[in-house]
Amino acid sequence: MFKYMIISNNVSNIIVFKKLSEELSRLIEKEGWLVRPYASSQLKHFMSLEKEEQNWVIHRLEDYLAICKKVHRAGRPLKDARFLVEEGLRHYNFSCDLKVESIIKPSYVVEFYGKDHRQIFRTFNYFEFTSYTLEEIYCRPWYVLYQRDEEVTRQLIESVEPIIEDQIMDPVFFDMPEHSIDERTSLEKLRMMAKEIAVTPLVQTKKLVGYLNVIQVRLAD
Repeated sequence: MFKYMIISNNVSNIIVFKKLSEELSRLIEKEGWLVRPYASSQLKHFMSLEKEEQNWVIHRLEDYLAICKKVHRAGRPLKDARFLVEEGLRHYNFSCDLKVESIIKPSYVVEFYGKDHRQIFRTFNYFEFTSYTLEEIYCRPWYVLYQRDEEVTRQLIESVEPIIEDQIMDPVFFDMPEHSIDERTSLEKLRMMAKEIAVTPLVQTKKLVGYLNVIQVRLAD
């Protein structure tokens, strides 16, 4: 396991981001998918972030690579979504409702979000369904990258807000039809078909820190 020092080693964030994103890109390629680390060495999206935001992105990449390495050391494939989620929960010292953990299938994409709705973690199979670079995924907001029906978004927000506001601590299981999620700004303009499965609070030392989202995803025909 490694840890890139951002300030004490006097290494610029742009070099650190390149090294981390290139390493993750190689891991993804070994699993049979192609996700470029960045489109241009200028890293325009990363460099548009404030220093604090750049550091946040770097820490998330460091965390994700550390989790992936733990999965490899355990002799498990990165495509094992449930095991990757378990390692992710352990890494962050998070816990969630076991009923939700038990329903995770290989075809499900699982995501961790903070209370600010920023994505902290995603299962490895997400990379099967994107044509964006890692720089875009980590540095640009979801609503800039993707488009979906506003009614679906409204229903999801209504389900998540009570969790964020500490009003409920139980999981919410969805009964929603499959809907499309379209890439807005990529050349490929991939379309995913998604079905929301469940959302549940994420807890750390008895304190609500965010939520876990489970989605069934496939590429559109």
